[in-house]
Amino acid sequence: MCLKILKITKIFIFLFCCFSDGLFAQQLTPKQWNEDLNYLVEHLQAMHPNLYAATTKEEFEIKTKTLRSTFGKKPDADIWCGLIELISCIKDGHTVMSNNVINRYFPVRFYQFEDGIFITAIDSANKDYAGAKVLKIGNTDIATALQKVMVMVSAENEMTAAERCVMQLSNAHILKYIGINKDTASLNLFIQKKDGTTKEIILKSQQATPSNWMQWGEMFGPFRSLYTGFKNYTSFDHRKGYKDLALFMRERMPYWYEYMPGEKTIYFQLNFVQDYAGRDNMKIFVAKLFASIDSIKPDKFIIDLRFNSGGDGSRINNILHQIIKRDDINQPDKLYVLSGRKSFSAAIMLLAALKEHTNATFVGEPAGAGFNHYGDAQEIELPNSKASCNISTLYHQCGKAGNKDRLEKNIDIPSRFSSAAYFNGKDPALDYIFNTRFQRVTTLLSEGKIQEALAAYKQREKEWGNFKWYQVFGENDMNTIGYNLIEQHKLNEAITAFELNTKEYPESFNVWDSLGEAYVLAGNKEEAIKSYKKVIELNPGSVSAKQAVEKLQKQ
Repeated sequence: MCLKILKITKIFIFLFCCFSDGLFAQQLTPKQWNEDLNYLVEHLQAMHPNLYAATTKEEFEIKTKTLRSTFGKKPDADIWCGLIELISCIKDGHTVMSNNVINRYFPVRFYQFEDGIFITAIDSANKDYAGAKVLKIGNTDIATALQKVMVMVSAENEMTAAERCVMQLSNAHILKYIGINKDTASLNLFIQKKDGTTKEIILKSQQATPSNWMQWGEMFGPFRSLYTGFKNYTSFDHRKGYKDLALFMRERMPYWYEYMPGEKTIYFQLNFVQDYAGRDNMKIFVAKLFASIDSIKPDKFIIDLRFNSGGDGSRINNILHQIIKRDDINQPDKLYVLSGRKSFSAAIMLLAALKEHTNATFVGEPAGAGFNHYGDAQEIELPNSKASCNISTLYHQCGKAGNKDRLEKNIDIPSRFSSAAYFNGKDPALDYIFNTRFQRVTTLLSEGKIQEALAAYKQREKEWGNFKWYQVFGENDMNTIGYNLIEQHKLNEAITAFELNTKEYPESFNVWDSLGEAYVLAGNKEEAIKSYKKVIELNPGSVSAKQAVEKLQKQ
């Protein structure tokens, strides 16, 4: 009798372990997992244009071997999480292991503001805590939790990582896998409320489909009716155009625009580069948008791509060509483009095209990938586990050839949300555009305004120097200005331009070479020698710099 009870107990424990994570009752065999992993690796190697662009083959193989060693020893949920960790090491935002199998989520959405992690959407039972700061998640302080979850994030740069790491913090299986939470059923959150007091709340996990909600931004979660803390609105109320919501969160539909008469501005928010069944297709919509611009003749035209995670890149030229045809809006003080950490895929292609072919002023944060990136992902399904993986199949060169910078420093005016601004419906980017006259340092120099240029440079270094990704101007942009000034016989202005370039890009031998050339033309041999010696220090193989030093010393 006791043996019978013991056997029943063991069976119950086994079934509980299988079902407690919301997964299938039957564990896959090591053979089945090996088949799945082999299938995944074979397709990664066959489909991806450069699988080891951001990781080494050795690192990938070590992680593959480590994962393989867990087969038959760990539950399926952990192995699925292990697949996510493996794919994340590739560091390609389009090559992503789906959470379609480990699909238990906690009904909460977080966002990483400059002053911490905050709840931006949560279930109805806890709706009063939307806007609260997160101090601890599960058994881990929030800073440590962020570090731990990074291994589960397919991210190309720090901006993508900031966007996606908080998504994974809602997944019950992932939190358990990385040791932040003890189980997948409930989650304890320690928060600081708006009045400064602290509280512990408990969330219950639910089964969800994660494929769509990740695309929609910070107020959308794995469930459709999370509360956002704005006038008792749910996340999907932010798709209805309510006028009492701030402009940036008013209508998170694929595309829409609004005329702001007080500012004489047309604000255009493009969230998906694709047709939307409930409205005009994109081609018709864009035609109506620019017809409005021609009719209204606004002082400013703002394109907001901060919440655009991609779409069909073939559609961006229609927007680009409409801007290029209109000199009246294609000006730095009239055309503004807002970029952010969520800007990705087709949005990157549009950002790159606008940077290359228009005179737009760029405001916000760098985008979630470099202008040159991998994309056009295709989905595969593993034969036994049925887990799916998206794999990049093409390389998109939207920037300069050879540029491997995954964090494009193309922002003229840095701007990001603090929690106070966000939860009070304030948009720092729009506030700056409407209240501050911005002129590029390169523009001031090209106009011969040396003192104004120096003052602007100093002010921007002071104001925005804490953004490690910010650069006051582009290296090539300033070098071009310098040589243009030389052609205009404005040597003092040219020297100022090159000197500023060496301050902003001190490790570039090219900017020191240009400065040396300008000093030679000005007859300042001593400073020219110093500049060319700096070139040699940074680029010991520079024959021209060595010849220049030798010639100047002889003179």
